[in-house]
Amino acid sequence: MAYVYRSVRPNSPRAAAHFARWGTRLHTIAMQEDALAGLARFLGGPGGELDDETWRTDVRRRVAAAIQGLGAVSS
Repeated sequence: MAYVYRSVRPNSPRAAAHFARWGTRLHTIAMQEDALAGLARFLGGPGGELDDETWRTDVRRRVAAAIQGLGAVSS
């Protein structure tokens, strides 16, 4: 699978504020902790046995932890 990331523009003031603060790092986290993990789950990889709500809760926790880590690096 290939993923190309270019010409990204925020669609709302909130998105613009997030992009100004995190740049592409937040997107990288979302791809790693949500989209790619979801693809692995869909294909029967780690987490494949979890119910949807358990999976969503775990993804939210991992993304929040990664965002906290970005804040520590940015400070």
